[in-house]
Amino acid sequence: TLHSMLAPAAAGCLAAGASPRIAYVMTDGAALPLSLSKMVRTLKAKGMLVGTVSTGDAFGGDLESVNIYSGLIAAYQVLKAEIIIVTMGPGIVGTGTKWGTTAVEQGEVINAVSVLGGQPIAVPRISFADPRPRHQGISHHTITALGQVALRDSILALPEVGDEQREVIDKQLEESDILSHHQVVVKDGRPAILDN
Repeated sequence: TLHSMLAPAAAGCLAAGASPRIAYVMTDGAALPLSLSKMVRTLKAKGMLVGTVSTGDAFGGDLESVNIYSGLIAAYQVLKAEIIIVTMGPGIVGTGTKWGTTAVEQGEVINAVSVLGGQPIAVPRISFADPRPRHQGISHHTITALGQVALRDSILALPEVGDEQREVIDKQLEESDILSHHQVVVKDGRPAILDN
């Protein structure tokens, strides 16, 4: 998912209780130096992350790994993470086409988490402010990643939204192959954001 979802995802995990140990795994789907992320520095300073792992061509994590599989294993075994949040670094590579984007890696990450015995939870790219039609509601990037790239099931975490926005999202989910492979869970994320 997008790097901008790291902080809300971490806040949501912490708001769920029990102060879990959260690690961040950064893929090489966008910016490669982890040091470019002000968000990671802030989350670590606030104690919201126990550590970071950079994967593939990305670099600068507390730990570095060859690929997403070894990155997840390092976060779990070395950092003792109970929750691992995986996103690309800041930025994104895209061509404006269905397959020409690094965002499809979300499906590959879901596969990796599942293969290693974890429970993948997908955080979708959702917007009603982006003027580009392909990113209205659930972005076509997320629909492609979850509907065609992810070969394993996941939980799809969706925020509570207004009725008109919910209709758009529901229609997109029905028209894609997402509901046959992914369990939708809807929660109000505002308390987590406001508390953190």
